[in-house]
Amino acid sequence: MGQLFLSGPAVCQPGRQLAQAAAFILLSLFISAGYFVNLAKSSPQPSTFVKLLGFISDSVLQAFLVPLDKKEKFKALREELLRSPFAPVKSLQRFAGKALSFSLAFPACKLYVREVFKAISAVANNSKISVPIQGTLRQELQEWTFLDNWSGHLPWWSEHHLSVTMFSDASQRAWRAVLVIEGLSQQIRDYWIDLEGDINVLEARALFNALSSFSPSIRNARIDVWTDNVTLRAAWENGGWSSLVKQELKKIEEMSRAGNFALHLKYIPSNENIADEPSRTLSEISKPIKINPTTELSRVARFVKLV
Repeated sequence: MGQLFLSGPAVCQPGRQLAQAAAFILLSLFISAGYFVNLAKSSPQPSTFVKLLGFISDSVLQAFLVPLDKKEKFKALREELLRSPFAPVKSLQRFAGKALSFSLAFPACKLYVREVFKAISAVANNSKISVPIQGTLRQELQEWTFLDNWSGHLPWWSEHHLSVTMFSDASQRAWRAVLVIEGLSQQIRDYWIDLEGDINVLEARALFNALSSFSPSIRNARIDVWTDNVTLRAAWENGGWSSLVKQELKKIEEMSRAGNFALHLKYIPSNENIADEPSRTLSEISKPIKINPTTELSRVARFVKLV
């Protein structure tokens, strides 16, 4: 709310004692105005490592970290579920709640609780029924072991982050993506080697391939991906679809953690998707499509305005 300086010449000499004095004045003003300050939850000493909303807020790393005691409690609950072939619904509900609470430090945690929610919903009418811990449910619970020794972090997004646009599409034959950064476009395209009948899996795989190919250009960026596949967009927002689609999305999420980029999927009709037609072309010697980034972005802007 202000800063105190030593008296004397015009040279400013801020120090810790003056900062503490300023904090004291601020708290005095708050109290006199009728506010109540909870001293137990307050930190009168300046610190770059404080607990906030159950997480560690590290302003040096610029990230939220999971406290050790929180990890230990979560691990104990997970191991309790894995030790038994059956588990009470309430225990699974507790697990899902704790897992989702990690979203502050681990935004894509919803991808790792889909099987848990599926098991809970199957017995929603009777909370006294025990749920068998087997198959994909057990596998999903085991995936959370990564948190035990995870010492990484996801930095807060800077207000000056790079914003880029990408179009992706897939057919049964090939996939293609176009990346637009500051009016300049990059294109990539390839054929499928392994046949896959589910087009939703191919769309997710095409997005993974595109992000892998453009990885040097999209680090620390905010990426708006335009796709004409409604299922892919819903799967990313809701935490998975079929098991195969979910596996592809998990690979994308792991890549986003490594590259520290934020991914936002948006729908666009096929006739507006500049990556659509080339993904369905068979010939390698077909005439290349010339793309005017300004024109294409204006088309997208018009479409968004209509929506």
